[in-house]
Amino acid sequence: MAPRKRLECFLYGTSLGNVIHKHSCSKCVVCATTFGYFWRVVGNRLSWLILIRQCNHKQVEFCSPYMQTTYGNVSDNYSLFETPVQPTNTALVEGIRLVAIGKYGAKSLNKTLKNRIVEELENIESQMRNWNKSTEDNSLYQRQVLQRAAFLGSLYMKPNWTEDEQEILRKYELGFAPSNKPCSEASLLLAVHPNSFQRLEECHLTEHVLKLLQNNHLSTEEAEQLGEFILECKTLTDACLSAMILHILRVRHETSAELIGIAAACRKAMNNNDSLWKSSLGFQTKRPISVLQITEPFDGVVKSPMVTPLVAKHIAEKYGIWTVLIGSDTSGPKYGMNLKMLVEKLGEARIPRVTSRNHLEEMFHSQSSPRVVYMDLEDVCPALSKLTYLRRTIIKRPCLATVEKAINYIDADALLTSAFHPNYVDKMLKIGATQHFLQVFVLSGGIEGGLAFPVGGRSGITISSFSQDGSNIQFLDNQTFTPTQVLPEDIRTNIRYENSPSWLSRNVQLISHFWDQHGSNDKVFDAVVNATIQSLDFLQNKLTHVSNHTYVSKSG
Repeated sequence: MAPRKRLECFLYGTSLGNVIHKHSCSKCVVCATTFGYFWRVVGNRLSWLILIRQCNHKQVEFCSPYMQTTYGNVSDNYSLFETPVQPTNTALVEGIRLVAIGKYGAKSLNKTLKNRIVEELENIESQMRNWNKSTEDNSLYQRQVLQRAAFLGSLYMKPNWTEDEQEILRKYELGFAPSNKPCSEASLLLAVHPNSFQRLEECHLTEHVLKLLQNNHLSTEEAEQLGEFILECKTLTDACLSAMILHILRVRHETSAELIGIAAACRKAMNNNDSLWKSSLGFQTKRPISVLQITEPFDGVVKSPMVTPLVAKHIAEKYGIWTVLIGSDTSGPKYGMNLKMLVEKLGEARIPRVTSRNHLEEMFHSQSSPRVVYMDLEDVCPALSKLTYLRRTIIKRPCLATVEKAINYIDADALLTSAFHPNYVDKMLKIGATQHFLQVFVLSGGIEGGLAFPVGGRSGITISSFSQDGSNIQFLDNQTFTPTQVLPEDIRTNIRYENSPSWLSRNVQLISHFWDQHGSNDKVFDAVVNATIQSLDFLQNKLTHVSNHTYVSKSG
């Protein structure tokens, strides 16, 4: 009798029921055994049991003809802690930029690029086979292997393949490909890394990843478990799987449930030993002050001014709310100027950096009035910060870029953040609700996806918000501001600043002048600052609500 739960016969590419109906089971068992797998009956169901090969430290040509097993060898040591700020523009990088855009925007590889990619893949796979004999730089080797994993995952999820693209995937098929795919899910996983199945079985994540490869959605719990795996990332096998998973989610588009699960994993990974609001007596205490957390894309901007420090200063002074900026080193794909760089140049006197939650509490008690402070991702969530270099390596922006803006790092009362694409506003609000923010404000349409009002070329910005008491959302509000409402007529043109090595210093100079004198003498910059502040002032009643209330600690 067929089992109640039908698992996929992945090497054959059809459902188990179809395999049995076609009397092909023996063929599948032979294939599975040949490639290191076999069937096992477990409680009225068939499941994969990964055969732990007894040929440790030996090359397994019959299983994966282009890679060697690693099992603790040097080739599985993952130490990608330094990556060039801007990735080298190789054929594989060009391919990732084309196929990993997303399910609605992915582009096809032309014949010339396909041939270059195939040649590059073969060179990388040659290094994989002979890694222990190679004199190549370890970090370069790891970057190439990770980019290969990201590319294969993205290409596999691409909605429509050209013949050239199918040819790339077809060479990795080890058994019987499905009729509608050039390569089965199992073969692709082995292509990404020969230890893939063993590692996923150890973590009980095999079915999670296979669901993704079959273009199915994960539950919040499943996404959280995958998120924990990605954040741990102990070996090169883990890093390869993480690169593939992140790009699969990107190309397919993450659901709100998946983003919520990954955000929950990040919260778990945070170091909460010095919980900010926990009393020494071990019971919940009232918060002494109200806190607003501000985030925007951590990779910053490349052709526009940033005004976020001035927005934070305005909110702190006008509404009496402690304002905490969260930033990080850029993880790409932008490599211009970001909030961390600005804050470092502005100096501790204007925006001090707080290095721990205890340090933040000391600031609250030592200062007579609310002010703006900065906290870095490496201090509030080291596990997420550690992935910065992996993210640079895999080129395209993964779902972590959305999640990291909506995590409640410091048990803040409210969040002010941004979303570039309007359809991500609702996702950001939902993540914020599960992160226990009592209010969330998401600005969409800002300059380069940030918080600054667009000078020209766009219709304006929309601010969406919700307020909740516990798990009950009290209201949902949207307000749109157009340039004609907040910008002088002579400024409403398509003016853009050109990014240059000197632009960071110039932006810092403008912010410093505005900070001290409420103006910078740069007409366009001042207009952007004032338009942004004027738009956010529509939140006056909501920010006053944040300022006037104290809440019971959620961390208790």
